[in-house]
Amino acid sequence: MPRLPSRPNTPSHPAAAPCAPWPSALIGAILTLGALAAPLTLAHAAQPVADSAKPSVLQGLPSMSLTPATLDHLPPTAAGRQGSSATDAGDPGQVPGATKKKKKKTKAEGAAQPALDTSLSLPASTAIHPAALATATAEPGAASGSPAADATKPRRARTRSDGDGEAPRGKRIAPRVLIVTMFEPEARLWLERLGPWQRTRITGLADDYPYLHCNRQQVCVVTTGMGHTNAAASAMSLVLSSKLDLRRSYVMVAGIAGINPEHGTLGTPAWARFLIDWGLQWELDAREAPADWPSGYLGINTRSPQDKPPLDYRTEVFQIDGNLLRRAVALSKDVTLADSDAAQAYRARYPQAPANQPPRVAQCDTLAGDTWFSGQKLGERAAAWTRILTNGAGTYCTTQQEDNATYEAMQRGAKMGRVDLSRVLVLRAGSDFDRPPPGTTAVHNLLNYTEQGGFDIAVENLYRTGLPVVKAISGQWKRWQRGVPQD
Repeated sequence: MPRLPSRPNTPSHPAAAPCAPWPSALIGAILTLGALAAPLTLAHAAQPVADSAKPSVLQGLPSMSLTPATLDHLPPTAAGRQGSSATDAGDPGQVPGATKKKKKKTKAEGAAQPALDTSLSLPASTAIHPAALATATAEPGAASGSPAADATKPRRARTRSDGDGEAPRGKRIAPRVLIVTMFEPEARLWLERLGPWQRTRITGLADDYPYLHCNRQQVCVVTTGMGHTNAAASAMSLVLSSKLDLRRSYVMVAGIAGINPEHGTLGTPAWARFLIDWGLQWELDAREAPADWPSGYLGINTRSPQDKPPLDYRTEVFQIDGNLLRRAVALSKDVTLADSDAAQAYRARYPQAPANQPPRVAQCDTLAGDTWFSGQKLGERAAAWTRILTNGAGTYCTTQQEDNATYEAMQRGAKMGRVDLSRVLVLRAGSDFDRPPPGTTAVHNLLNYTEQGGFDIAVENLYRTGLPVVKAISGQWKRWQRGVPQD
């Protein structure tokens, strides 16, 4: 907690004129009343104060006691931190399973609470009388309606002009659909088109994307940050958050990817059945690999590039629930997809379909690895690696950085009873080709990937392809809440 500001040494008011002496009868009456009230005050102090009787500004503070003498040394506090999220104070880094105990709240206690002034820093052994706290936390001379005087009043959730605002404090969120994006452009269209939103700060999310956004249909959007590490940390934070109930939530990862021109094109949205981890391989510099090896890659603890490795990491390959995948494909297969002149011009440089054709919804598999690759040889290894890990059942078509990490966090949540793995989907859309067209080098394909014209249509087609699934689940919740409908 920040230290409190020091009390000014200079007097804020001119010295008062001397007062006339009080009548002795009045002094005697005051002393008599004080003597009569003392036992009552002591008896009151000995009784525990019911939670419902405490000022709500005490909610969440450690047990403290403060004597009048101590109060004299308390500097004034600031009137609450401006800009704090309405949901921030309720989850200040607390890890589920911690030993801190909470009393069950009554209905009265569950009502809207004022923002907690966390700037008040006191020793753990000090206790505050409610009346003393009200005096200690207000700036001297604060009038009703001033920030200092209003610090202990209940605050409504702040809203912005676009209708978005903070989520109510203390309310556990149970999304019907949780859309997982990796960076801002992937989240933007959902946030622009499905609002208004209420946002909730979730402890452990990436600093760049600390909020979960949820709308009235209980559709929520979160952004994890890019790469394996960010995806795993953010997804695990969602799983463990005390603010969320994901037991019946459908989770849809929706992000852009590189695309294999043998199975897609710029703008192709592809639902994945298998999630493959590209990074869990041994690697030799291709210039030092045996001459008869197609690349410098082979499975860990194998003898050749064709061998299937022992799955010692338990994250090398995952499979999406088949019933949910089939329903997602059926709901989205006929959507009208976006295209652009730039994408059409670039894909025309490929001689074969589907690379040189307009995008369409596909079902093929995705490969995750933090290292971007480009070129025919590495693309062929990606396809071979997918076949090896899936015993020939998988078809590599998209490459990205996060999905095995995100899925593993969900799998661990499922083992804790917090997530239903049969409700997880992965949708990726091709923003650039993973290998160049004829006459272009692999290095040019890598360094100039943005000139292919696929980024904007990939982001748009993620939205268009995922939207029918989101609407079906959130709009027909009675059919979906117990699992994927069978009809």
